[in-house]
Amino acid sequence: MELVLVRHGQAEPVSESGKDEDRRLTPLGERQAAWIGAILKNAGFARAHLISSPAIRTRQTSEKIAEALDSRIEFAPGLMLGRLTSEALGEIEARATRDRLVVVGHNPPMSDLASMLAGGIGARTACLRTGEAACFHIDDPLELIGPVRPARALRLDGCR
Repeated sequence: MELVLVRHGQAEPVSESGKDEDRRLTPLGERQAAWIGAILKNAGFARAHLISSPAIRTRQTSEKIAEALDSRIEFAPGLMLGRLTSEALGEIEARATRDRLVVVGHNPPMSDLASMLAGGIGARTACLRTGEAACFHIDDPLELIGPVRPARALRLDGCR
């Protein structure tokens, strides 16, 4: 399975409502989300299964990615703000039969999962900043295909 972990794009510091889950993407965050969608489309992720936290900023990020991939978004409660990394992992495990899975969520779970997949339980090898992603080929053995950092990466090398 090809697994892409995406941290939502840059969001406004405070929402109008004052609620964290209502924070919206900034213009930069919208560009980051569109960029990740384009990268994934070029890497062959068209019509990949896409799951997302229902918070506004992840929803907006997912919409940009889904548009590029011609995918539908499934909102997963285990990816919501304040949930444990184990709950996010449960959402992924429930969809492990998919060939390609794109997961859009928040930190710390997205960085924790990327670290765990790249270096094992307890590893602190990955830190996904806003608007970044990591792609994994999950097989035996697990292989980190590549991080997606707007300042450094033009495409996901190795993603099929």
